[in-house]
Amino acid sequence: MRRVVLTCCCLAVGAASPQAASAFNGNICAPVNASGALAATHVTGPCVKLKTVHTAPRPSPIGGTVGSIGWWARWGTPSADSGPHHLLTVSVTRLRGSGAALAVARKRLRLKVIGNGEPVGVGKPGSFSGATSACENPPTDACVRGELLAIVHGYVISVGLVDAPPGIPGAEAGPPQSEGEIYAQEQALKGPMLGVAAAVAGKL
Repeated sequence: MRRVVLTCCCLAVGAASPQAASAFNGNICAPVNASGALAATHVTGPCVKLKTVHTAPRPSPIGGTVGSIGWWARWGTPSADSGPHHLLTVSVTRLRGSGAALAVARKRLRLKVIGNGEPVGVGKPGSFSGATSACENPPTDACVRGELLAIVHGYVISVGLVDAPPGIPGAEAGPPQSEGEIYAQEQALKGPMLGVAAAVAGKL
């Protein structure tokens, strides 16, 4: 079974059409908050809009230019301890540029999305991967992470979710989880994450 460490990375692919570029206003919070998918992620707290990241197009030795613009939002608070926590991070990124540099960047990032994990029904392409790690969460002593990437109208949506199986405070650690149990708890993240990605995709 493939195990992937979550990286909520800022990806970009393709040059969106002028219509698509002007349609998205950078507000990730609104569509996700309005969707029913947010409650299913188990994340609480308001959406925090993070700084928009601009990378100016720069000339490339292979010809043309490449740069990007990325929008970010977060629900929940990153945890510094080893206990279970709930965190949702969503980014939308668009590549800007021209010529061969743009074409090569588009190809590489498309391959990265495809290589992330199993195909999903959001984006062309879209993919999901999950990973389970040890944390102080008896009786399973496990936390789970998911990453979903999708290319939609020349944008890349990246959804990262940190979750945990329900724990029992003060309980003793149980026997090690089976491969089937680990796979099932990772797959449980996929539905809510697909809902979040679809809500954002509807605004692109």
